[in-house]
Amino acid sequence: MHSKLKYVKTVNNEKVLRPSQYFKIIAGMMEKQNMKRGEDVMFCDQWEQTATGGCTVVGVCAKAENTVSLQDTFVFTLKGIAAYRAYEHSFVIQIHLRL
Repeated sequence: MHSKLKYVKTVNNEKVLRPSQYFKIIAGMMEKQNMKRGEDVMFCDQWEQTATGGCTVVGVCAKAENTVSLQDTFVFTLKGIAAYRAYEHSFVIQIHLRL
C-alpha cells in the first residue's frame, strides 16, 4: 500500500506526503478496523517497549482495541493536517517567488 503513495517536496526540500494520501491511509485503517470488529485481535506499536515491534493480543497493556484505533487515526489525521499546511505553504511561496 505505501509503495504507491505520492510525495511532494516542500520549500525546505523535505519529502512529505500529499494531503490526500493521508486520507487514503486513514480510510484503509478504518476499513481494516471494521473487518476486525468482533474479533479479539489487534496490532499496537504505540508503546516504546512492545515485544517484537508491537502487541497483537488485547489486554497486554490494558488498552482497548478501539483506543488503539482512535489514537492511530488521530495521529494520522494530525500528520495529514501538517502535510496539507506544508504543501499549502510551499505553494504560496512559489507563487510569491514568481511575482
